[in-house]
Amino acid sequence: MTTIMIVDDEPAICQMLKYFLGNTKYQVICFNNGKEALDCLKNKHTAFGLLLTDLDMPEMTGLELARQGKTLYPALPIIVMSGSATGQDRDEIFSLGADFIPKPFKLNDLLERIDAKITQSSRTPQVFGKERR
Repeated sequence: MTTIMIVDDEPAICQMLKYFLGNTKYQVICFNNGKEALDCLKNKHTAFGLLLTDLDMPEMTGLELARQGKTLYPALPIIVMSGSATGQDRDEIFSLGADFIPKPFKLNDLLERIDAKITQSSRTPQVFGKERR
């Protein structure tokens, strides 16, 4: 089962996404800030198949988390979500090889985007956040 890391400073959004995606084929672990999520990626306790992050968060933006996630795991699939992204934000997101989904979105549209991103990255035999044995 693929594990998705969800990062959003709004706990209600994290929980709603965790409930929805957890009832599909994914396991979900939520974080309410980018620093905690980055620490988890660095500590390699869990293998993540995708990072889904909000853009606008205190302490560390989703864009900075995406940058650092890509530094640690260059093939890590990432989707950034936001209701207030600028054109420059979207350009930076795309330059990292990440996808962008505007808020609000339909949950089924998000699921399709996640499925596509994970399928696209499945050609790379790498486990993100944990050494493969």
